[in-house]
Amino acid sequence: MKVSQIIVKFLWVLLPSLVPFFAQAQMFGPGCKMSKDYSFNFFISPENKVKGMYGAMADRIPPTVISSCQGASGKTLAFGLGLKQPYLSSDTSDVSFDGLLRPEVCQIKNSPVANPQSFDEKLIQFKDQFKILRSCTYMELTHLDDKKIQFTPDQNYCHMHATPSGKVIAEGDFCYVRISSDLRIAISILLKDECLDPAFLKAHDISPRDLDALLQAFVVNDETSTTTENMIGSTKVRLSLMPNSHVLEVNQDLGPESALFPTTFSTDIHQGPIIIRDGSFGDDKKTFFDISLFLDTRSARKCRDGICVGPGDYQTPMAGEVEIYEVLASGKRQFLDSWYAGNPANPFAKAQWQGLFRLNQKVSEGLEIMDGKTYEVQFNFYSPYDDYLMLIKGYQQILIDLTLMNGTAGKDFIQPLNSLSGLLGLPQIPVLPQLGSTEIEEQLEKVRQLMQKLGQDQTFPPFYSQVCNSLLTQCQSMNATSKYLTLTTRFTTAGLNDDRSMKLTKIITKREARFVPSYNHSVPDLPQLVCQ
Repeated sequence: MKVSQIIVKFLWVLLPSLVPFFAQAQMFGPGCKMSKDYSFNFFISPENKVKGMYGAMADRIPPTVISSCQGASGKTLAFGLGLKQPYLSSDTSDVSFDGLLRPEVCQIKNSPVANPQSFDEKLIQFKDQFKILRSCTYMELTHLDDKKIQFTPDQNYCHMHATPSGKVIAEGDFCYVRISSDLRIAISILLKDECLDPAFLKAHDISPRDLDALLQAFVVNDETSTTTENMIGSTKVRLSLMPNSHVLEVNQDLGPESALFPTTFSTDIHQGPIIIRDGSFGDDKKTFFDISLFLDTRSARKCRDGICVGPGDYQTPMAGEVEIYEVLASGKRQFLDSWYAGNPANPFAKAQWQGLFRLNQKVSEGLEIMDGKTYEVQFNFYSPYDDYLMLIKGYQQILIDLTLMNGTAGKDFIQPLNSLSGLLGLPQIPVLPQLGSTEIEEQLEKVRQLMQKLGQDQTFPPFYSQVCNSLLTQCQSMNATSKYLTLTTRFTTAGLNDDRSMKLTKIITKREARFVPSYNHSVPDLPQLVCQ
C-alpha cells in the first residue's frame, strides 16, 4: 500500500471561539497529548550561508512535545511533516505527506480573470515546494527523560537511526515510534547544511520558494497502519528558501544573518464574495459581513545561473480598509461603517496561488442593511506592510478594551470573540475568565502580551518598496502615493438567498490602480466557490 493512501485530511475551518484552540495541549484521539506551540518559521539563505528561524519569538520557541501516552501504551505513534495543498479557499488545508497533489473538487464561478490556474501549473509549484521540504529538512526526536526511544530503523516511508547521544533522526514521509506508558518525546525540525550550497541546489533543481507545512502526529495500532483518524495534534511550519539579492530586491535592513524577503508586491487583487446577514434582534440592530477577496499571487520570475525566482514565490500579507456606504436617491453616498479587514488566523496569501482569500467576519453594531436599497463596499489598499500592522493593532485594541468593561463577579461572562478564532500564533491562552473575578486583569494581560507579539516581527512582512503587476513590467513606488489600489462594489439588496444571506443584484465592480488594468463594469454575480 502506498503512503498516498494514508488518510490524513486536515480541514482547517475557523473555530467559533477562542476557547478550543488555546488549551495547553490538544487531544483529538485517545492516549497522547501534543503541545500547541508557536508556528515554526524557518529560513535558508544560500547567498549568505545562514539558516535558522525567524520571528519575534524565534529564540524562545520550544520543540513540539508529545506526552501523557498512558492510555495508548502498546500502540504506535505516527508522525510526519506534510505540505499543505493549495486549495482555492484560503481557510481550508489538505496535507500531503507523499508529495502527491489531490485534484480539487471545487471551482470558482464568476472568476474576474481570464487565466485560471490549471492543475498542471499547481502541480509544478507543489512539486517544487515538496522537493525543498524533503531535501532540506529532517526531524530529531529526544526523550525528555533520557530513556531509549523504541523504533524500527528502516520503515516503508521513513528511515530512522539513533545518534550516540540517544537522539533519533527521522527522514521520510511518515514515521513510527512505539508508545510506552512513560513516552515523553520532543520533536524538533532541523535544516540540512546541504541546502546552503548553491551548487547542491542547482544539481537537484531546487529553486528559492516559500512553503507552508504541518507537523502532525497520530496514534495508530501498529507500523502497518496507513489509515487513522486519531490525530493528537498539529503544528504549523513555514520554510522559506531565500532568493539571491542580485536577482530580486530584498529587505536587507536587518543584515545578512536574517531572512531576506522580496520587497516587490505583485499580488493581483479583485473583489470576492460579499455575504451579508441581518443579526438584529428587536431594537438591537446588527449586521454580519463575511467578505472575501479574489487573489492571484502568481508572478513572472527572473533567472540567474539557472535558478529562477519571482516575488510571487513568497507569501504576501493581505489586509485593507473596508468602507460601507448607502447610495442615496440623489446619487450621493452616506457613510455607514469602516474597519480594517484581514485574516489573523492566516494573514498571508499563499505563494503562486489563485483563489478566494477569506477575511475576518465583521459584526457591525447599530447598522441595519435594508431590502431594496443600494450600497457600496469599498476596499482601500495603502501599503501591504502598513495595512497588516493596522489590522493587528485593531485586534490588540479589542483586548485592551476588555479591561474597561465592568461586571458582576460570578455572573457576567465575556462572550467568545468570534473575530479572534483560530489565531495559530497564540498558544496556551486560557479560557477568558468571568468579569469581576480577581484574576481577570492577570489573564487579560497574558492574552494582550501574546497578541502584541503579532506585527512586531521586522523580518516578515518586509517593507515593500514597490508594487507591480504580475509580469513585473509596470510598477509603482510605495512612496509615490498613499494608496495603491481601490476596489468598489455597488449592489442593490433584493430579498434573501436559501442560506438567509441577502441577495445582491445590479452588481457593478470597479477597480482603480495605475500598475494593473482598471475596470468598471456590471457583473451577473461576484466570484464564489462551488464544490461538487
